[in-house]
Amino acid sequence: MLTSGSGLWMNQIESLCEKLKQEFGTSDPFELCGRMGVIVLFVKLPMHIKGFYCNMADHRMVYINNRLKEGEQRMVCAHELGHALLHAELNVMFINQYTNLKTVRYENEADYFSACLLIDDALLDCTSGLSTLADIASCAGVDERLVELRLRRFNGS
Repeated sequence: MLTSGSGLWMNQIESLCEKLKQEFGTSDPFELCGRMGVIVLFVKLPMHIKGFYCNMADHRMVYINNRLKEGEQRMVCAHELGHALLHAELNVMFINQYTNLKTVRYENEADYFSACLLIDDALLDCTSGLSTLADIASCAGVDERLVELRLRRFNGS
């Protein structure tokens, strides 16, 4: 679990992503899952469900909607890997369905993990001020929302 305070948890997530990239030599979420023992399953899900993470009997599993495009599957895998590493013992689907607890914080943390993993600082450094949000997103192969998350932190806001 991450320490509270937005700047602090952001630093922790950034450090974790850098550590993973250095240790495994990749930022590919599918490769990271494979090397870390997180099982990735592509299944037919309702279109409003892009994917989810669960831990059953010490088997960490990421389920990804097989009807999503490849780039979106990559983003979903990174997001769910974030849950696997940051919230390993939480069952967010259960919390959402059976309690009144809010899971927005956990989703924001997984989103930020995904943004840090998939969008390299060097890319932001050389493109900031030169491209539109859409151009950077296209270059990184992610959606604009993730670029916005990274840029907000990268630019110090």
